[in-house]
Amino acid sequence: MPRRFAGLLLVLAAAASIALAQGKPIPQLVKKGAKYTFLVDGKPFLMLGGQVDNRVYVPDEMAKVLPGFKSYNGNTVEFPLPWKLIEPQEGKFDFAAFDQIVRDIRAHATRPSAAG
Repeated sequence: MPRRFAGLLLVLAAAASIALAQGKPIPQLVKKGAKYTFLVDGKPFLMLGGQVDNRVYVPDEMAKVLPGFKSYNGNTVEFPLPWKLIEPQEGKFDFAAFDQIVRDIRAHATRPSAAG
């Protein structure tokens, strides 16, 4: 399995487990007639997202760019997630930086969306 695909599955699984642990429904697309609605926390959600530069994937750099998302009322931040951030040494996994970035994004009332 390619690392990029494995990273995406890992992020999706983490998001689903967090939602379940908080007793919230998992984000989903719901079809009513010919219309689809994206539900987050059980409510319709319009994603107003932005993407950070590929060099901004460490907590200190991410913290510098997050205030800019609020200036245009963004509610979702897509950020790069290089595999070396999760597995700095083969077979040794460290989620500390990833977890800190997610906490920082949520502290700015936005939602994280990682790209592997």
